[in-house]
Amino acid sequence: MSRVQEIHGGFRQLVENLGRLFELEQERDNILGVMQSATRQLLIFGQPGAISIESTDTPEWVGDVAFPALTELQAERDLLDSKMPT
Repeated sequence: MSRVQEIHGGFRQLVENLGRLFELEQERDNILGVMQSATRQLLIFGQPGAISIESTDTPEWVGDVAFPALTELQAERDLLDSKMPT
């Protein structure tokens, strides 16, 4: 099975189980709500930290499914970019 087929299969599994995933998320929220009410003085349920993503960021899995020609072009571009004065 090719890497692309594996990724498609994984995505298909995610889509097929999305309803169950949503139910589990709601259950988690309910449990955490009860816990937070019981431990209101403890600051373990604070606001999460901020996560920022740049438009130029590429997920790691993209490299695994990229065509070899694309990988070569990207390597050439990176080389040329490194030679450019800043």
